[in-house]
Amino acid sequence: MLSCLSVLFPLSCGGEQPTPVIEEGPKENPLKHGFIDKTGEMVIVPMFDCAYSFSDGLSLIMIGRKYGFINKKGEIVIEPQYISAFSFAEGLAPVSVEGKYGFIDQNGDLVIEAQFDRVNPIDDGYDAESITGIYGYYKHPGVFSEGLAHVRVDDKWGFIDRTGEMVIPPEYDDVWQFSEGLAPVMVDGKWGYIDTHGEFVVSPQYSMAFPFSEGLAPVNKEGQWGYIDISGRMIIEPQFDFTYGFHGGLAKVRVDGGCGFIDSDGTIVIEPVFKYAFSFSDGLAPVMVDSKWGYIDKNGNIVIQPQFDEAASFSDGLGRIQIGKRYGFIDNTGNIVIEAKYGYPDPFSEGLSAVFIKVEE
Repeated sequence: MLSCLSVLFPLSCGGEQPTPVIEEGPKENPLKHGFIDKTGEMVIVPMFDCAYSFSDGLSLIMIGRKYGFINKKGEIVIEPQYISAFSFAEGLAPVSVEGKYGFIDQNGDLVIEAQFDRVNPIDDGYDAESITGIYGYYKHPGVFSEGLAHVRVDDKWGFIDRTGEMVIPPEYDDVWQFSEGLAPVMVDGKWGYIDTHGEFVVSPQYSMAFPFSEGLAPVNKEGQWGYIDISGRMIIEPQFDFTYGFHGGLAKVRVDGGCGFIDSDGTIVIEPVFKYAFSFSDGLAPVMVDSKWGYIDKNGNIVIQPQFDEAASFSDGLGRIQIGKRYGFIDNTGNIVIEAKYGYPDPFSEGLSAVFIKVEE
């Protein structure tokens, strides 16, 4: 399910949640986006055709077919003018100008010339949840990470710094963002890891590889997933059907169709008995039991009973839940603190959540 029904999300790398590229949408959309605070009060009136989680103090919004940015007062600070844009990260946001991508600062000035063909890699079915295991938890969907941004020139990917200088030449077939000083890159169908100088620390050898988190990275070798450390040493041997990033000392794994959790030694600490689960955040993980969702703690104990039609990872202290066709938020005790009355909302970020409602004429 998408919070902005008229856009198509790039399936990409990293940071928190994918940002949109316009495909096509309805001529008139009665659903408008606004923002609520953590008490449920509507603090920015619904008036936008799309709105996304705040990042670096600004939210990417869409009016008509154009993207711009607002501040937390709901004031438009960068006029909607771009046919494609991504959220801010590290003070810069990618925007499309005449078919090429450049970067603007928070004043709306184009500080890196529009010259790149793409800024959102990975279109092969892996999405944000796939690499992290966290559902509905992205806060930084922008492109810059650790001072570098991945950009494509013709059919190859490289990395620029905040001045726009190409510091790692475009010579890779695919990439993810930098995390913990390394970035996964693909060359001739195999994945390895480079450092910020573009030097291979882990030679290309894996059929798939994801970014590092908490010192370990998921890698696929001969159809099975395990984990390597930043030196490239295999710490947890490939043995899982699928693996996800570590969060709070635990990582979600899939074994024989079930989801469980391992620690950093590779020991299964929560048996893979759940049909679906998402990664830990704020000490809790959403899991499906039969057909309902609840939450477990790090001991595998169910602490919020399965009762929801959907549940997402906690963000800013609140977890998004679905009851029937509507969404609301709970606290970490399971109390509903924001009534389930909204269409699909974004997770809370910087104290606010983008929600959409039908606006009557």
